[in-house]
Amino acid sequence: MNEQEIRILLREMRDEPVPADSLVRVRLRLDDRIRRRARWRIGVWAMACASVLLAALFAWQGMAVREMPRGGGEALPIIGQHEAQPEELPLTITPPAVRPAIRRTPHRFAREPQSVVIRMETADPDVVILLVSE
Repeated sequence: MNEQEIRILLREMRDEPVPADSLVRVRLRLDDRIRRRARWRIGVWAMACASVLLAALFAWQGMAVREMPRGGGEALPIIGQHEAQPEELPLTITPPAVRPAIRRTPHRFAREPQSVVIRMETADPDVVILLVSE
């Protein structure tokens, strides 16, 4: 089939009327797809709003500062409040001494030289190629 024959077939198909039931089926399916897509959009927006609200709730809980409830009774005395002075921390802290890492290399044994012989035979029975290495 060449290009000209394809054009003729397409013109013939264009002139044929489309059955009404086929048009109805296509339109119903297209309408169903459009409605399904709209439902998905509503669901996606609902999930996005819910996740933003949940993140805001977690952030609010993290930032909220609550005081401990105080009892109506008398406060407990603090033991040794005036007796011991707190230790003063040094202004500079000396880091611990750092030892260099020890690198261990695996012991490699010296390999003995090995001789390799490769024999290649050709189509001619009188010619044989030998590759020898040491």
